[in-house]
Amino acid sequence: MHHDESLPHEPVVGRVIPLVLELDPPYAGKIDAFEVRIGRSVAQTRLIARRFFDRDGQVDLGFLTGGHLRAIAQLWHALHRAHGAEIPVSFLRLDDEKKTYEPVMEGFITSADLEAVLQEVERKCNLGVRTRSLDPPIYLEAFWGPRRFGRLDAMIARLAHFNIVPDALLEKARRVDAPQNWAVVYPQGLPDRDQVLFALEPLIQHRGGRVFELSHGHDPAVIDRFLVELSRMPIEERPYYLLALGDFDVLSMEFQYFLQSFGATGRLAFSHPHAYREYAEKILRAEAGLDDSDPPGPTYIATDYDDVNARNYRELVQPLATVPDLPRPREVLARGRAYKERVLEVLRRVPPHSPLLIFAHGFEHLTTRGQPVEAVFEDMRQFQGALILDDFLGPRPLDSTTGLLCATDVADGPVSPGGIVILHACYSAGTIDRDTMPEWVHLQMPARLSPPTPFISRLAQALLANPQGPVAVYGHVNRSHQANYYNPDVENMAYPYLHYAEMLKALVQGLPIGWGRESCRRMTIHYMDQAMTLSYQIEWLLTGRSRGGTGVGWPRKGVGAYERSFLQYSFGTCNFRNYLILGDPMARIRKTRPEE
Repeated sequence: MHHDESLPHEPVVGRVIPLVLELDPPYAGKIDAFEVRIGRSVAQTRLIARRFFDRDGQVDLGFLTGGHLRAIAQLWHALHRAHGAEIPVSFLRLDDEKKTYEPVMEGFITSADLEAVLQEVERKCNLGVRTRSLDPPIYLEAFWGPRRFGRLDAMIARLAHFNIVPDALLEKARRVDAPQNWAVVYPQGLPDRDQVLFALEPLIQHRGGRVFELSHGHDPAVIDRFLVELSRMPIEERPYYLLALGDFDVLSMEFQYFLQSFGATGRLAFSHPHAYREYAEKILRAEAGLDDSDPPGPTYIATDYDDVNARNYRELVQPLATVPDLPRPREVLARGRAYKERVLEVLRRVPPHSPLLIFAHGFEHLTTRGQPVEAVFEDMRQFQGALILDDFLGPRPLDSTTGLLCATDVADGPVSPGGIVILHACYSAGTIDRDTMPEWVHLQMPARLSPPTPFISRLAQALLANPQGPVAVYGHVNRSHQANYYNPDVENMAYPYLHYAEMLKALVQGLPIGWGRESCRRMTIHYMDQAMTLSYQIEWLLTGRSRGGTGVGWPRKGVGAYERSFLQYSFGTCNFRNYLILGDPMARIRKTRPEE
C-alpha cells in the first residue's frame, strides 16, 4: 500500500485514504512495523506492513505477510464481507516500550477503489484463476507452483499415478522376518554421527538393515536422487521401513513427507549418543518379551478442557472404545477426570506391550509479548507439545508444569513399557519453523509463533528415552485442525477414527506401527491427487481452458461444489501427512501368528 503523505505523530481520523498495493517494495532506509486493519468486526483483516521513508520524506507501506498471495486473499475477504461503500482502514504503530499497537491514522477506502486495486494487481502479476465461492479465495496456478510449498504438493499429487509402493512390497512389509525390509537413513551432517551409528548397531544387526547416508538433509536434489534409487531397487532388496535419524534442523520435514510416501518412516533424534543406545536396547528387550497372545486392551485418556476436547471424546474415543472388532479398553479416563494427578496414576499402571491413546490439546506459545524473547523460545523447546490436562489454568508462567503432562513426568518409571503411545494433540510430535497449513488457509485462529529452529517434542523424546517407556510414539507436527474430522470419501465419518481403528487392528495382529500408518500414506497421496484433479476442473469451468480434457473423473457440477471439495481434500492432506512415527517404524507389541 502506498500513502502520499508522511504519517503524523497524532492520530488522524475520518479521512479518505488512497491505497496502492505494492509488492516487493524497495528498501529505502528506516523500517518500522505497522499493523493495518481493514474492515469491521469479524470481517476485519489485519496485515503487518513496513514503513519506508523515501528521499522526499514521503511514506510507502509494503506488506510483510507470509506471502503476497495471502495478503491479496485477505483483502478480497475484507471486500466481500464489507457492508456499504466505505471500508474502515486504520494504521497502528508498534510501541516498543508498551508492546502494544498505538493508532496513527484512521479513515476509509471505498469498496470500488479496493476492488480496482486488487484487480489491477492480479492483472500486473498474472496471478491466474481465482476461486469464486471460497472466502478468502485461492489462486489455483499459484497453489501448484509459485506458492512456497506448491511444487512439493504437486509432486506428491502426481505420485498417485505411479505404482510407488507395489503390492509385492506391501506383502513383504507384512512379513516382519523378511530380509532387507528395514534401513537407516541419515544426513552427513548428523551431530555425533559415528557415535550415533555405533550406538544403534545392535538394532541395525537385529533388523538385518542397511544404512544410507545422504550428502545433505535439506537439498531437494539429494532427496530426489535417493528416492529414485529407492524406487528402482528390486523388491527383495528394497526396504519398506525406514528409520530417519536427526532432528528437523538437520533432516528436513519435507524430506520426511517424501519418505513417508515411499514406505513407513519413523524418526529418532536425541541430544546424546547414549540415548540412542538405550533406545536400541529397549527395542531388543521388548521384542524378546513378545508372544502371540492378545495384548492387553488399549488405555484411553481424553481431556475435557473445552468443546474441541468434548468432540474428541464423542467422535473418536467413544467409537474406538465400543467398536466390536477392537479389543475392549482396559481403562478410560475422561469426562472431566483427566487432571494431572489422575493421569499420572493411570500412566503408571498401563500394562506392558499395550496401546495408550491420549486425546488433548498440545501446549503452544502464541507470542513473546511481555516476556524475554530468548526465555520464551527456550520454554517453547521444553514445553511446546506438552499435553494440556483438565486442571490447566492460563495464563501460564514460564517453566510452569502445572496442569501439563510434560517431559519430566514421563522421563523415568513405567509409562506404557514396550507399548505404543498415540498422542492426538497439536505439536505432540514436534514444531517446525513454518506453518504446515498452506499459505492460503486463513482460519480465524491466534497468530502462530515460529521458533528459530524446528525441533521434536520433548515429551515424545522423553517417552522414547525412558527405558521403561514405549517403543514408538505417534503424534502430530504443528497444529492439527477440526477440519481433520471431515472425510469426503465416507459421509459423516471422522477420518482420524478410521485411521486410529486401522492402526489398532494392525497392532493387535502383531504388525508394526509403520504398517498401521499405511492408510495415512495412501490417503495423503489420494487426497492431494483429488485436489489437483478438482483444481483442473475448476479452471476449465471458469476459463474454458483444459489440462487433459474435461473427463477428469468427476461428474459435472457447479463450480462452487468443486471448489468446496478442492478445499476439503487439500486441507485434509496437510493434516494427514503431519502424523509422524517417532521411533522405530517396525516396532510392534506382539508376535504375528502364522495364520495372520
